[in-house]
Amino acid sequence: DSLEADSAVQDIVVEPATTTTLPNVDWQSPSCPAPAQPLYSFSCGGDDLSEELLGSSSFSGSDAKGTWTTYAWKADAAQFAFGPTGLYVAVDQLSDSVNMYDVAVNQEFHLSPADGPFRSYELCVQAGSAKAGTKLRFAADGGTPFYTVPGMQERHIMELEVGLLSTQCFRFALDPTLKNYNGRVSLEMGSTQTHISICQVSLRSCRQTSNIPGGLEPVRRCYVSPLEAVSGTSCEKEADVAGEEYELNNYAQETSGKQACHRQMRSLGVNTFVFTPGRCQLWNCGTRDALLASAIGTTDMQVYSTQCDYQENAAGKNGMVRRNPVFIKLWEWNFVDIARECEAWIGPNGFDAIQIAPVTDHIVNGSWHAKYQPVSFLLNSRSGTAAEFKCMVATCRAAGVEVMVDVVLNHLARPCDAVGSYGAGAVTPCVGWGGSRYGNRRVAEEPGWQPIGPASFHHFLGDRLINCAVDSETFQCPDSTPPGDCTQCDLFGLPDFDTSSRPVQELLTKHLKELHTLGVTMLRLDAASYMPAKDLSLIINELPWDFVFQEWWAGVPAPSRSRYVGHYRDIFFGRKINAALVLNDVNHLSRLLNITNGLDGMSSQQVLHPLTFHDQRSYDYQPNTPTYKGGLEFHLQQKFFLASPYGHLVRVWGGYGWKNLDDGPPGCSHLDERCVVEPVYNPDGSDRCLPTPVSTPLPDNVRMTHRWVCEHRWQGVAGLVDYRKHCNGKMVTKLWDGDVEHGNLAWRAGSDCFVALQRKMPPRDAALGDWSIVGLVTGLPAGRYCDLSSLSTFKDWNGAGCEREVVLGANGVVIEGVVPEGDMLAIHTEAQIDPTSRAASRQPRSITQGQSLVCHASGGHTAQDMQDDDDDSPIGSSVHLRAPLWAAYWIGATALLTASLQP
Repeated sequence: DSLEADSAVQDIVVEPATTTTLPNVDWQSPSCPAPAQPLYSFSCGGDDLSEELLGSSSFSGSDAKGTWTTYAWKADAAQFAFGPTGLYVAVDQLSDSVNMYDVAVNQEFHLSPADGPFRSYELCVQAGSAKAGTKLRFAADGGTPFYTVPGMQERHIMELEVGLLSTQCFRFALDPTLKNYNGRVSLEMGSTQTHISICQVSLRSCRQTSNIPGGLEPVRRCYVSPLEAVSGTSCEKEADVAGEEYELNNYAQETSGKQACHRQMRSLGVNTFVFTPGRCQLWNCGTRDALLASAIGTTDMQVYSTQCDYQENAAGKNGMVRRNPVFIKLWEWNFVDIARECEAWIGPNGFDAIQIAPVTDHIVNGSWHAKYQPVSFLLNSRSGTAAEFKCMVATCRAAGVEVMVDVVLNHLARPCDAVGSYGAGAVTPCVGWGGSRYGNRRVAEEPGWQPIGPASFHHFLGDRLINCAVDSETFQCPDSTPPGDCTQCDLFGLPDFDTSSRPVQELLTKHLKELHTLGVTMLRLDAASYMPAKDLSLIINELPWDFVFQEWWAGVPAPSRSRYVGHYRDIFFGRKINAALVLNDVNHLSRLLNITNGLDGMSSQQVLHPLTFHDQRSYDYQPNTPTYKGGLEFHLQQKFFLASPYGHLVRVWGGYGWKNLDDGPPGCSHLDERCVVEPVYNPDGSDRCLPTPVSTPLPDNVRMTHRWVCEHRWQGVAGLVDYRKHCNGKMVTKLWDGDVEHGNLAWRAGSDCFVALQRKMPPRDAALGDWSIVGLVTGLPAGRYCDLSSLSTFKDWNGAGCEREVVLGANGVVIEGVVPEGDMLAIHTEAQIDPTSRAASRQPRSITQGQSLVCHASGGHTAQDMQDDDDDSPIGSSVHLRAPLWAAYWIGATALLTASLQP
């Protein structure tokens, strides 16, 4: 999996740089024109471009020196001359490490995104040099301490012309709800001894919607009611068609019908389709408001449109019903266990979707990252056979759970050692886990798949087997053309697909179409920032998805990328929770409720928030890295993660413990080649998950055990999913923070939700025992409530009792209620303990797709198992149907047992 540095800028001790007057230096770089000429490089033009936003866009005038600040790694390393037409920089000495940020100029700025109609910002720089190969790196960033940078790349690198001036631009967007954004323009040039002329630096905002010429805009799932004609709106039905192509496919999934409806929509030139198996309506909606006004239907048809964004919180009639989706990542679970977990736990407890690791064939290795080194697009992997994968998807969807696959579209695996003895020969001597044969930038032909050769990958001119590299320490790409474009280079030595090539785009789309046809409706894009947004749009948007999000590290992305590709992983929301609940002074505990978003400048509506993820782990317990090793400390963090009033789309974690950070799932050490994954479920149906912890951290003999952990099954997680569904997004209407020095904090959200927690993080916080909240006036209706933070599962729960109860009297005063030490209490008005009303109000989750199946396996799979498995049928001999008679008849009539998928 890819890993990027947060920024190339480091915290360094800056010595004052030398600033000279222009005549004292024999400047050899090109002169700046006098007067300054207008810049024509902005992609936004005309009246849509704002006035200048910087205090000084040139370097002349009496205020230029005060507006621009200069620094160098030591005092005599560089000279800066503010002339009448520009800034002239002489880089005289390079540091031993030769970093671009060793010589730089900066200017602070202040933006107010919420004040105007502007959609994006653009920063342009005009400069030249006296020496070939001179590079200047620039960006607009948030300044210290994080230097988070808008844009797909961390910083833009321009190679300066010798004796000539050139101009390049950097476009970015900010959260439009932000009232203020304070940042800086940074120009870095410390990598070459030379003279540099910087004539103009301009920052402006743009009203235009950010487009990608030649890109394909996605058609996303809307969660609103079906559309009906409404007088006075610009939403009109253009066609209403029916036919066999819109029916369920051979895998009892509706996704093929959606593909057909989507194609019809594109062909007709409209922007919306409304679908139910057997029927396809085509609409054209002039605006999002028009679509919402027309969303008044009462059928179960689903809406897809370019006017919607992924996983919006607006749902139901006119978009007036709030959605609070919760996802879960089952890290490295076998397909058989995932199917069982969907039916037994995930579906009944209200999770919307599961995320799973890559599913294609991969290198033979026991580490977790073997899955991120694919060797073909065959669906046999360490997690199970293609048959078991197909059955798992059908089972989860029948349980009301959508399936999201982590897809690797950026690269294929490095060649094995055996390739070396063949030189540059066109050979494929390497064998993957599932039997695929591959070599150096080659994959052998497989049933249904053409061979892949070196022409499909980026490479140097004249040698198809060699390519530029992404630097493993800086994550920069100085050897690319143009410099700094990492989308062309090999990440960790993994051959980089040439995604601009139409044959490669068709190959990757074919892989995605196979997944979608089988019922996969969501994607996580691995190494997304190493692929151009235009290429990704042409690959993924041939299909209508319910959700797409990109692996992302830092920086506010380009608006065109958000529009054409999808959402982002935001790791900073979880980090802020970790800081408030673990690292910071307990007297500041109430700041926990000020955590409204993660990455500054990024809207919560654009992101998926994880608390933990596989690249953010520690070998042993560390307070600043939330993992299961923290025990009760981690559990309180994941509880608040769900109970927080903020953060629209969250993902919890269900994984395993490790002795080494590279370990694969239990049964597969990082030292293994072939291994057998230990199943989560025992033969008698019990599970091997770690019980809910009671200490911080976990005991040594538990922390360092390579076993299944299943953090999502710990006490209270299921109950808090229900709490989040009811309460997320409601304003905090009352706060109790008078006892935060003892770690006690409580709040009411809206008029019907209440939470109390106690922070107990040894050795920093004193051991005070349980916190009694008797006498606290919550304002909720009187009654007996289930403390959802104590509820282990909703499966078969009828509301008649609860592990912990809260009793409220008149005015919502607490008569009985306690927060266990280091734990949480959470209630809402729909979780009162009343067997009659509760059992009647809580309905089982609906099943809208697929058929209920049982996916059997005799245990984990070795690489040899994959080669021996007969997968001629889409479900295979290891899968057994458990469905009504009519369904079995229909499935048989459509040749489910003999069909082979041809995307």
